[in-house]
Amino acid sequence: MNENVSAKRRAPRQRYTVLVRREVPSVRNFCRDDDNLRFVTKPINDALKNLGFIYEDRREWLTQPMPLQAVSADGQYWGEISVAPWWLGPLGPTLIGEDERWRDQLARGRAGCVIPSAKEAP
Repeated sequence: MNENVSAKRRAPRQRYTVLVRREVPSVRNFCRDDDNLRFVTKPINDALKNLGFIYEDRREWLTQPMPLQAVSADGQYWGEISVAPWWLGPLGPTLIGEDERWRDQLARGRAGCVIPSAKEAP
């Protein structure tokens, strides 16, 4: 097990699917080389594993199609990451607060999170 993740913070032992969607200001910003586009997911998968949202980032535990790319409506850089099956994870109440409705939506896989890219993050 990775030393960064304590036993209580590790995701349940099961196969996960991680979908990544990049939104960029223009089609000129698309990754045109499939190898480079695939590599975009490496730090994301490492972070999901280290934070305890997926069990393991090896092929036998992870299904991951090629990332999707789109032009953003607001002309900014955005990333959207979907993990299935979703579980509340190690940060559960810290991430979602005490709002029961939000917790219920997450548990049913009907809610997600959109984060700004590292380029746009403060």
